[in-house]
Amino acid sequence: MSFLLLLLPLLVVESSSFNDSNITANGTSSLSTFLNDSSFSGNIITSNSSISIFGDISSTYWPSSSDNFGFGFYQIACPSSSPHCPEKYVVGIRFLKSPSVPMVWTTNRYYSKPSSILLTDEGNFVVRMKPDDKEEPLIPNIQKPVAYAVMHENGNFVLYGSESQIVWQSFDYPTYTILGGQKLRSGVDLISGESRLSVQETNGSVAIHVQSSESVRVSVISDALEGSLKRPIFLTLNTTGDLYLVGSDGVLLKYLYRNKKHQGEGDYVYRATLYSDGYFDLYKERIDGNDHEKSSILLQSWPVHHMSTREKCLIAVKAFFGFVGLCFLLAICYSAVKAVWARLNRSPVS
Repeated sequence: MSFLLLLLPLLVVESSSFNDSNITANGTSSLSTFLNDSSFSGNIITSNSSISIFGDISSTYWPSSSDNFGFGFYQIACPSSSPHCPEKYVVGIRFLKSPSVPMVWTTNRYYSKPSSILLTDEGNFVVRMKPDDKEEPLIPNIQKPVAYAVMHENGNFVLYGSESQIVWQSFDYPTYTILGGQKLRSGVDLISGESRLSVQETNGSVAIHVQSSESVRVSVISDALEGSLKRPIFLTLNTTGDLYLVGSDGVLLKYLYRNKKHQGEGDYVYRATLYSDGYFDLYKERIDGNDHEKSSILLQSWPVHHMSTREKCLIAVKAFFGFVGLCFLLAICYSAVKAVWARLNRSPVS
């Protein structure tokens, strides 16, 4: 049975505040700096902080300082075939400024009411489930105690140790999306349903694989690189919307997309999402709360298959007649429009 992610922001836990600028690039800063700085504008997650899904009213997520992103519980919608399914929740990170944007990171299991996420006095980051208060690690294989956590403005959720060293961060473990400022390392794949996007360790090529019961489809969206490569190779999305490959020495190897409109880009965050149908789409998302303008803008799309007849028809008609409306005169192109519209309104998980 398939589920679509329905993201329902509810109440928010109040806790001590922080400012992202207090954390250095390598994650070294002191917790006292966070707690004593009067310029705090957000939330820091300290020992005994918790969020819960319980009863009708729940505190379900920890937000970033400007409410761009939230880490916590989000309800999964019932499929149309089973409108009265049991309530289920997933733990993940969501872009809060637009209800139409899917999750940008998730764990790989579902939870039911009542459940809580808790940072214990012992430094364990756990999920506590009723009725027997059973606890299990939310993030497996964490080797050091967690002193505090921060949901950063760039969408990176970070667990810190007692000396403010990074113990774990979501940017190192992407699921089906990379955000501005995030790197996808060769050997770490994006996965959405039956689709997988990978950067080849040996030559830096980027490919999408879609495996079904009948076949495996592969689409190379960036060919192999030539010359001596400093591995590992990273697929990087920067904070101004450029998507490119870079070596471990920091040398830029190849652009997959170059954003030529950087002016006013502080109003946007960027995401590149792999969908279950095999499409890999790059978007910019508005963060200024302007409901009168489109919040999600598609910048580039990489399909898993060669261009179909209906897609070729759509492009041809646009080129010759200058507008898409004439496509509705042709049934084959009308199906293309419907396909594109469906793609823009889908979830990464199916």
